[in-house]
Amino acid sequence: MTNCYLEANVATSQFSYPFQSGWVDTPEWLILRDRVTDEFIDEDSCAFVDSIEATRHFETHSVVADVALVCTHRGPFVMRTTERPDEVQHATVQLGDCSQAAEALARATIHHFYGIDVVDWNRSPQSSDVSILDEAEALISHEDGYTEDLVRAWFILTSMSVPTHVFLAPTKKLESSQSEIKSIVKLLRDSLAQATERRRELRRNISGDLGLDREHLTELLGDQKPRLTKSGRKGWIDLANRVRQSMSLPASLNPDVVSFGMAREEQE
Repeated sequence: MTNCYLEANVATSQFSYPFQSGWVDTPEWLILRDRVTDEFIDEDSCAFVDSIEATRHFETHSVVADVALVCTHRGPFVMRTTERPDEVQHATVQLGDCSQAAEALARATIHHFYGIDVVDWNRSPQSSDVSILDEAEALISHEDGYTEDLVRAWFILTSMSVPTHVFLAPTKKLESSQSEIKSIVKLLRDSLAQATERRRELRRNISGDLGLDREHLTELLGDQKPRLTKSGRKGWIDLANRVRQSMSLPASLNPDVVSFGMAREEQE
């Protein structure tokens, strides 16, 4: 069976938490990781992965639209500032270990939406007036400072949604072993169904275990669409093109997108 790497964190909990909690049995070929990076994605493996990481694998992988997470008004990526954002003129942006999708949204919005001139982008641990947080850290309430949702900023700036995660399948296996890929996608959709049915329990458990703001978590999960919508695809490629040079993304950003018809297609 084809190996499948599944990014398992707060942002992907609608697909990953049922496996983590034992609600759905985890087959040996399904490998959960806090973050799925380039080292895990080979030409024979599937991956549910950060959407910007995914753009580095279009030569060998296709995108399966039936499994994705698309956000419009609330996302798992935030900008934290010590002062009101409109009072910050220049700043070094502390990226820490944030995901590539979080970095891409930060690069696309911090200057063009918030009007902050970025002196430098830094991943070394150090204090900064502007920092980018993702996943669980983005959903923790803070008494001091200011928090800005980068997905919301992106939507106001562009009127487009954006996928935070997409599903990659080896193109050659879609041609030779499509039934295997379909069974993987079906298992992930079954996990989603469990998460939907037990959504109150999921929210309670995750917020309690990680000390998250439950209202923020509820807003995030409520905003996510678990499939690659047309507007999400448009926003994804637009975002990738905007940061292609600064993040050293491939010159060609034209994914092969397929669907098995397991998720309702939408126009938005």
